[in-house]
Amino acid sequence: MDKSEQTCIISGSKGSRYAVTLNDCNCYDFSMRSIPCKHIYSLTNELGFINDFPELKKQAVAEFNATDEMRRFYSLFLIGAISVEKYIRIAEAIQKGK
Repeated sequence: MDKSEQTCIISGSKGSRYAVTLNDCNCYDFSMRSIPCKHIYSLTNELGFINDFPELKKQAVAEFNATDEMRRFYSLFLIGAISVEKYIRIAEAIQKGK
C-alpha cells in the first residue's frame, strides 16, 4: 500500500491481484458495473476513511445505491464520526462509481 498515493495492490481470494485507487479498480466487478467494489472500500478503510467498515455481503453489492451511500456517509460526517475531508473523498469515489 502506498498511503501517500492512496493506492494498493490487493490479492483476491483466487490469487488474482488488483490495482486499486479510491476511484478505480481493475477487477471484473468494477469494470462491469463502474461502482465502488469491495477492493475500493477496503482501500478506503485501510486509509482510515471509514471507521466502522461493514462486512461485505454479496447480496448487498447487488443492492448498492449511490444516493443511500452518500446519505449514510453524510450522516457519519454530521455526527462527527468522519471529517469533512474524509467525507469529500468518499463522496467523490461514490460519485465517480455511479
